[in-house]
Amino acid sequence: MPVTLTPPKESHRRASRALEYFLELRQDHELLGQFPPELFTARFLQSLPAYALPISRRRLKSLTRAAKRIAWLYFLQYNSQTAALEVGIEDGRHRHARFHQGALMGTLLDLVGKVRRQRGADVRDAHMRLLRVYALHFSCVWLHGESDTLVPVNALPGHLEAGVEYSPEEFLARVNDAAKSVLSLQAKHMPKPKPRRKG
Repeated sequence: MPVTLTPPKESHRRASRALEYFLELRQDHELLGQFPPELFTARFLQSLPAYALPISRRRLKSLTRAAKRIAWLYFLQYNSQTAALEVGIEDGRHRHARFHQGALMGTLLDLVGKVRRQRGADVRDAHMRLLRVYALHFSCVWLHGESDTLVPVNALPGHLEAGVEYSPEEFLARVNDAAKSVLSLQAKHMPKPKPRRKG
């Protein structure tokens, strides 16, 4: 079974304090008020380190070198409602916390459980991670170990299917192709800089 990493104490403390703060704000905040108070006093179900993968004109060759840890994600669940608390990492410190809600959080938590059940003993050495590619608007579950596996949470149309397992090589090849298309489209529609006048 994939290894559940233990969050740093600083991150866990920040997450616990943020829950207490959000509970206090709940009565005066429209979004937070949609959730029962029991959600903010529930224990964390699962924690995942979150990584971000940038895209550029140069083709990415190494997932482990390019991806940077940006946060820890803590899942909460009460009855049928799933949410997550994210504690961001800035300059090596665990700082700002933000609350996530919506169908994507439930989908992500379900996928984490599904990957655990399917992979079982084959990935006893693997660390479970969340990988985001902000520029392409998608994320995936990343099993990092002797042999990595990536499973998209949501589809990247024309390139990656949700819930399908990919090797790092195939994953990066498809992300690089998608990045090339996006960057070409941006370059085509971005206004060109005006030439400077000689004084």
